[in-house]
Amino acid sequence: MSNFNQFNSVYGISNKGNSQLPFNVNNNNPLIPNSQEYLLYKKYVSIHSEDRDVTKYSSSSYFDIEMPEDITNIHSVKLADWTFPANYNVFSLINQNTTISFIIDRPYNPELNGVVSPLYQAIYNCFNSLKNEHILVTISEGFYTPQQMVTELTNRFNETASFKIHEYLNKLPPSPPSPPSPPNPLVTQLERLLSNPSSASNTYFPPGAPITTTYLLQLVQEIMAKDLVNSTDANYIMDLIEQALVQNLIDTSGNNSTELLSLVQNLLLSQLKSNTANTNANTSVVSNNDLITQFNNMGGYKSFVIVYNEVQQNIWFGNTTDGFIITTSQQYKPSIQTNHSNNLSCLQKNILPNSAAWGLPVNLGLTVHDTQSINNENLTEEELNQCSHSPYTGEIVPRFFYGDVVAGDNGYWLLPNSELDGSTVYWAKCPNKINFMGNSHFYLEIAGLNCIDETSPYNISTFTSTTNITNGIVNSSFAKLSVPTTPIAQWFDHDSMPYKIFVPPLDKLRKLRIKIRYHNGQLVDFSYFNYSLLIEFTQFVPQQLKKGHIFEYINDV
Repeated sequence: MSNFNQFNSVYGISNKGNSQLPFNVNNNNPLIPNSQEYLLYKKYVSIHSEDRDVTKYSSSSYFDIEMPEDITNIHSVKLADWTFPANYNVFSLINQNTTISFIIDRPYNPELNGVVSPLYQAIYNCFNSLKNEHILVTISEGFYTPQQMVTELTNRFNETASFKIHEYLNKLPPSPPSPPSPPNPLVTQLERLLSNPSSASNTYFPPGAPITTTYLLQLVQEIMAKDLVNSTDANYIMDLIEQALVQNLIDTSGNNSTELLSLVQNLLLSQLKSNTANTNANTSVVSNNDLITQFNNMGGYKSFVIVYNEVQQNIWFGNTTDGFIITTSQQYKPSIQTNHSNNLSCLQKNILPNSAAWGLPVNLGLTVHDTQSINNENLTEEELNQCSHSPYTGEIVPRFFYGDVVAGDNGYWLLPNSELDGSTVYWAKCPNKINFMGNSHFYLEIAGLNCIDETSPYNISTFTSTTNITNGIVNSSFAKLSVPTTPIAQWFDHDSMPYKIFVPPLDKLRKLRIKIRYHNGQLVDFSYFNYSLLIEFTQFVPQQLKKGHIFEYINDV
């Protein structure tokens, strides 16, 4: 029997008349009919970020990867399992939240407080010249605890202020050399007297007689009383007296010459010490090198004190001598979509503007408005009723009543500088709580498999201002993954709810293009840490039509 007749006999087809089969059987190799029955099969593919071509894709946030084989007849795709490292930077250059600025608007004026100090006067002049300049502070990239952040801010604020003071001191002209001292008239008189005793006109001895010790000591005292004696004058006076003693021009009247020289020397030394102290205290001309040395010896500028209130969960800025303004308004930029022209343009070109995360101040709990520091002189009644202040040695200072900020301070974390008379403290409280958690979610994109619609941050652009259409994105991502922990950790999860469905089934798929980003479009920075994905493919596997019978065997024996 031919193959044709065998086929017809199997399917019960008569050779007479037209066949009702939906395919041509008039050949020796007939097609097998589609039974329209499928086996639902789930295929899993594990992908590791380290398996990418690192020479082509240096970042694990964006790469192409080829699967081991073609996945065919794909009905649906979903993310089944994943693991990611939690080792991200909340504060980074690309996040644009590592800078904050301030102004010293009320520097401590030593002259007004009766303090004579060339160094503090120079610091006052420095800050006074910078009243219109926003002093920029930059913190290190990374993840911070609250205590680490306030320590970083305190050190950075003081270091930046010290740098500005150093710049100012270096620009000061060096002090000119001191002009030669004019001849001391009383020293000149003593010189003339000792060289020519006959010129003396006094009541102690007649003209031409030797000079008495009493008259000599009186003359030395007149020199000290009427004119400042410098070290040159003092040495010269001693030389003159020694010469006069050798020439017997001085009548010691029973006192030996050694005792006389000792008396004169003690008088001169006491006057020199007094004059030196007065000169150092009242001099207004000090070399810039001396000022720099004094500034370095005192440890630089140390007036900023920034602390964290663990109960209110906010940050307080303080200064022990100078009033200040935290200038956040200069840093805040509205959500206007523009062409980037800075060095970060290549990294930020795909980042959407965001009015909620505009810089470091918002993470610290500050607003878009400048924050003015206050002191005990301009406290409002509302601020006094907040119970965050307490009197201390006659003035109101901020205080944390729940406990010590530094061991033993009893909550008094900001006190006036005890070395400067008349100094007062200034402080500013962040109105909002801190936010150091970073992004709560990121999005996984796989080209051709995206199935989640996503809204976009509102921005002022030509599109939003000229149309009534939303700026959201259809099929923007494949999965939305929450970040359940903070650094440093490794987290796992499974069973993502969204899935991509194909009707009719997708013929085949071999290569995947993977992208992991935040809501604003910024790529997630995993650095050198790896992650893994398990993707589930649901396949329709066609089945041949088969007829069969199952007989139940019964053993009667």
